[in-house]
Amino acid sequence: MTQSLQLSKNQQRLSGQVVRFGCIAGISISLLTTFLIQRAFASSYIVANGDDGSDLEGGKPATSGILIETRAKAIERLKRLNTPAIDHLGTLIPELEKSEILLVERNLKPKLKNDMGPERSADGSEVYARTFAEPHAATRFFPAALSLNEEQLIALHIHEALHRALPSSVRENEAVVTRITLALTASDTSIDRARRVVLTEVSSPNSEGAPAPAGTAGGELRTNTKSAFRSQETRSSLTYPYQSFSLHRDASRYPIDSLHNLRTIFFPLGDEARRLGLGMEFSYLKSPNQAYIMRPLTLLGQLHLTRFNDYDITGFASIALNTMTNGTESEAATSPIGRDFTTLGVSLRRDEPHYYIENKLGLSLVDEAKRKTVSSTETYHAGKVINASVHAGGKFKSFELGGFAELLLSDSYKSVEGQTQSTTAGRFRVLGVGPELSFLSGPMRFSLTGKWVADATPGMSVDDIGDLMGYGVGQASVSASASLRF
Repeated sequence: MTQSLQLSKNQQRLSGQVVRFGCIAGISISLLTTFLIQRAFASSYIVANGDDGSDLEGGKPATSGILIETRAKAIERLKRLNTPAIDHLGTLIPELEKSEILLVERNLKPKLKNDMGPERSADGSEVYARTFAEPHAATRFFPAALSLNEEQLIALHIHEALHRALPSSVRENEAVVTRITLALTASDTSIDRARRVVLTEVSSPNSEGAPAPAGTAGGELRTNTKSAFRSQETRSSLTYPYQSFSLHRDASRYPIDSLHNLRTIFFPLGDEARRLGLGMEFSYLKSPNQAYIMRPLTLLGQLHLTRFNDYDITGFASIALNTMTNGTESEAATSPIGRDFTTLGVSLRRDEPHYYIENKLGLSLVDEAKRKTVSSTETYHAGKVINASVHAGGKFKSFELGGFAELLLSDSYKSVEGQTQSTTAGRFRVLGVGPELSFLSGPMRFSLTGKWVADATPGMSVDDIGDLMGYGVGQASVSASASLRF
């Protein structure tokens, strides 16, 4: 009996030890699992300089003071620079505006070789700010940042926002982000310089962390080899152009008051260095009797080939399909004989901080058009047309003011009416000139252009070219357009 009681007590003692061991083991496994999960989640968030973010815990939201004031000034500076019009910087201002600002209570000591640029002190002893390299992350400022002056804090705000706004391939690269920050905050910066630096840094092999190439100064990189484009023409756009011919309407053989267009062009193919754009243009023209008539459908193509010695080289093509040459008699009586106008060409453009210049050379192919009425059929045999033009002007802040000259040289054409009447003209020229004015505001571009015929072969005019969409009619016109670029 005594042995049975002792055995029962030993069994109870052993059972208690097993239970205690199981509890301890379970707690240990739970703690270990929690630790591993936390580490796993922490490792998925990378700080802009490549850290795992373990030092970015806590912080109190800042709602007023020097950090909020300098952020507002940084936003205003980027708006004046028009950064939404620069490729890869479309979300930079929203990242500045919407990012939460947190002030950490204690300073952080640099511990990585990537701690550099505006984020740390010159002697490398203190860190000013940090953010996660992902969109919409908060920006954490350390007490040392409050010792910076206003210009330094503005640059710091922009630098941290760049870590979140740039493409993922470069946003963690401190060297790249620092050079772009310098380009955006330099006292003599401009949108053209900023665009050149951003596109070069993002597309350059140096974006993988290699040292900056020789020739880097003040955050600006210059290159004379093939590189990314900086022209506004590389951006997708939705444009509404309006053209009025009423100024000298009597000088035209066709009673047309105005032309309304809607043009779209997108760049779905290619990369930053070579982009292919495809688009369409729909048109309506207005005659004096207030009747609106649908005009040609135009198909557009644009291929950015390369950049050489600071010139953007672009190939372009367009096909204007005339929709009315076989229309009703009333339509035919009020419309010029327009042919299917196929044009191929090349453009060389240079954009600098204070001026722009562009040369264009185009060739329109041979074609013919017919217009039928009840009494007769008129056939228009058109020769090829060479178009050479130059555009140049100056820049001041968001304005561009310049002018252009356009020489049209057309081969002989023949107009045949019925079976008997025939009119033939030899090679002829038409020279048009006029002013250009543009205003850029964010992604919007507003333009105003005037054009008149300064010289032409006697008896000839723009009407004889037969391209209403491209060259218009009459002796003079005024054009206005609004364009959204994205």
